[in-house]
Amino acid sequence: MKYLKYIISAVVIIGLLLIVSQKYFSSDKSTITSNGTEFSISDTGSITKVFIADMKGNQILLEREGLHWNVNGKYLAVQHNVNNLLETLKLMTIKAPVSKARYDKTIRDLSTVGIKVEVYQDETSPSKVIYIGTPNQHHTGSYMMIEGSELPYLVHIEGFNGYLSPRFSSHENDWRNKTVFNYNPKDIAEIRLSYPGNLANGFVVKQNRAGEVSLYNNAGVPVSGWDTGYVFDYLDRFRSINFEMWEETKTPIFIDSVSTSTPLEIYEVVDRSGEITQVKTLLKPLKSGMDIDGNPIDHDQDRMYALINNKEFVIIQYFVFDALNHEISYFYSK
Repeated sequence: MKYLKYIISAVVIIGLLLIVSQKYFSSDKSTITSNGTEFSISDTGSITKVFIADMKGNQILLEREGLHWNVNGKYLAVQHNVNNLLETLKLMTIKAPVSKARYDKTIRDLSTVGIKVEVYQDETSPSKVIYIGTPNQHHTGSYMMIEGSELPYLVHIEGFNGYLSPRFSSHENDWRNKTVFNYNPKDIAEIRLSYPGNLANGFVVKQNRAGEVSLYNNAGVPVSGWDTGYVFDYLDRFRSINFEMWEETKTPIFIDSVSTSTPLEIYEVVDRSGEITQVKTLLKPLKSGMDIDGNPIDHDQDRMYALINNKEFVIIQYFVFDALNHEISYFYSK
């Protein structure tokens, strides 16, 4: 039952395309033409949600919530990607009708690897349904067919040199926000940074509701002589920290092995509501490699793995986390 909706959609698409195919294969015209419904949506501000599904059962529901969008009702969406999608829906236009020579393959691709896109401008029914196929030979556009039209077309954005199908991804992780930490400093109640390999370097920063800060060693004992300015600067660094990508190329056995290895650092940030975000950073193993001096290395020098709240296994950059990776000695006047 899980994929029933997509099976029905596929049957409908294939049936529609076969009917159109029969009609136009009987024509002697070298190029198939039709009046075709307009692909673009001029008022993207009125779009409330976009549903995207492929023939493998992958599905995405993007929904507008005030100034933000969410993904499948669970995650905050990457606003840049949503903006890119809305811009595409607004600007894409017909470049050319499909030629008869290309027609058979276009129909086959739409019915087997096509992506269905439903655009809603209210909460009940889609205002436009588009089937998106493969790019053309020169990657200057994508073949598409709109529900209610008789034919597929090559669709592009004027002045854009590329094809459009990647902007309609049906994979959840392509839309999910990659935020690790994103705090207003005044909303942070506590930060704990532990170094399992050297516990003495760890520390705890606490901030009360009046904005007063205090510093403790890894054992929770208050310390003195530290610089308040360095503490406030450190709190400010948790405004916008993102990971690079999900690790989607490794086996569950590999991921489990790395996840249970000794972390380099363990970050725990507690906000005013008591919600905790924990991040464990982990070495990213390499089968073989060399550093810039030609010495053999067994782990990536630019990237690490991170385990977020013991759930999300992602790739992060040293460059990003170096801003947070300080020992307790950092807080003393230089």
